[in-house]
Amino acid sequence: MKVRWFYFAVVTALVGCGGIISSTPKDVYSVPVAYDVAMKSAQAQAEYCLRGVTQYPVIALLDSSAQTAQVKVVDTFVGSVWAQFDIVATGPQSSRVTGSVAGQNIWNYGALRAMHAAIEFGVPSCTDYMPPEEKIIKK
Repeated sequence: MKVRWFYFAVVTALVGCGGIISSTPKDVYSVPVAYDVAMKSAQAQAEYCLRGVTQYPVIALLDSSAQTAQVKVVDTFVGSVWAQFDIVATGPQSSRVTGSVAGQNIWNYGALRAMHAAIEFGVPSCTDYMPPEEKIIKK
């Protein structure tokens, strides 16, 4: 019985070490999408790809008066945030997105790129199929 409690305590402590910190992957970009539409796309993307095997909840908040939105994936048990996307309207049909992920498992740079594409094009996918700009060959 003591061994089970020990393993539970170790796992809980290790899980609590995860989440977003200052050195985790981050991306800031502008998209030609209204902030509320961007939030819906980010929410769909997070539900589809970022909940993980434990099915962490996705929380989406919209503030119409401030024209801002936030989507995050959280571990409510230990209070860790695994992914967070803050969206601010920069015009009627444009937004600035600041995304951060924990840098572990599915919450990595690939997740940031896939979220960017999902918000910009409105199609959730766990992989970004667009080539990075620096690799596009211009003739």
